[in-house]
Amino acid sequence: MPLDAFTLPDGTHIRYTKRTDSPATEGFEIEMTVPRHGTATPPHTHPAQTDEFYVQSGRVEIFLDGTWHTRGPGEELIVRPGHVHTYRNNFDEPVVIRNVHQPSGSFQEYLDRMGLLVRQGKITKMSGLKTLTYMSILFTEHTDAMRLHSPVLRAVTTVLATAAKVLGLRAPRP
Repeated sequence: MPLDAFTLPDGTHIRYTKRTDSPATEGFEIEMTVPRHGTATPPHTHPAQTDEFYVQSGRVEIFLDGTWHTRGPGEELIVRPGHVHTYRNNFDEPVVIRNVHQPSGSFQEYLDRMGLLVRQGKITKMSGLKTLTYMSILFTEHTDAMRLHSPVLRAVTTVLATAAKVLGLRAPRP
């Protein structure tokens, strides 16, 4: 059964506000509360999904195609498919963001699996070989929904995911 919410080791809280049973055609929504100075995902693209950020409170910086954009309460930034982006909270207050992925593709499942890894104690910090190995499995199994931008990081995650599979490590499925 999928989780309704989970908290990453850096304190980022993810809560589903709308799920989809039709990921090929429908989107899903989450509310993210990113703590002050929270960890960000590496720059990435979504090959076929629009990624929408709506700031509810606080401020966030969103990297889009080489430029950082600051957004505050009531502001949004929409990332079209294939555009390199990430986000960060370098401010001294948490930021609450409504995030919509349209359509979901396997991104909803990617987040579900990340939440299960956290809940099972397999991801306990946001750095280190163990976390990178499990995240590599997710990155390589969900390329339809999330593709790391850096060719070097993609190569490293491919090697780690392959080694993990040889060793019998798997990321749980909901």
